[in-house]
Amino acid sequence: RSRGLGDVYKRQGYEVRSGIWVWGSMGRLPIAWRALKDTCAGMWKGRTSMHDRILAALRTSKADFTEIRIEERQVTTIAYRGRDLETASAVIDVGGIVRCLCHAGGWGIATFNDLSDLATRVGQAYECARAVQPQERVALASVPVSEDRITVRLERDFRGVSMADKKALAEAYNHILLAESAAIVDTSCRYEDSFSRVYYANSEGTYVEEERPM
Repeated sequence: RSRGLGDVYKRQGYEVRSGIWVWGSMGRLPIAWRALKDTCAGMWKGRTSMHDRILAALRTSKADFTEIRIEERQVTTIAYRGRDLETASAVIDVGGIVRCLCHAGGWGIATFNDLSDLATRVGQAYECARAVQPQERVALASVPVSEDRITVRLERDFRGVSMADKKALAEAYNHILLAESAAIVDTSCRYEDSFSRVYYANSEGTYVEEERPM
């Protein structure tokens, strides 16, 4: 997939993924959650300008055809193994892909997980496309231009549910498993939710935004 996760580092028992604190012990949970909320606020602040940033990058392309796809994804995971809380994490991923087509060359691709310089990624994809030596000319099918924004309305938005409540739900189901019989010595119980925003645009004028809760 085009989405990039970023590097993972170990720091004093934490994991840091794409700049987000991920915690693995209940003693650290409140501190990590506050850090997560502060970081999320900064990341999502510029989301409304995504349309302008993508179109501006497309205008710099020298290719015959260019498309950009970007995905932002928030994921919460809680996992129990036996009586132990194995994982409690909240991660934000962001990344994308640029594809360029040159009729005198072929397809060129550039992937990224840093949105700060989309025009540079477009240029990289264009240079890759020029370097291709195709045996025959690539012809694209004619597709109508589309502009759309697909949003979802959730009966209960899980993004508004606290980490403590999600942890309590997973813990309750895990307790049901453990309480079934004294012969049960191990269990595996996992809670996960995710919410993605996908942006797609091309040089022919199509622009689509889509929300994908899972």
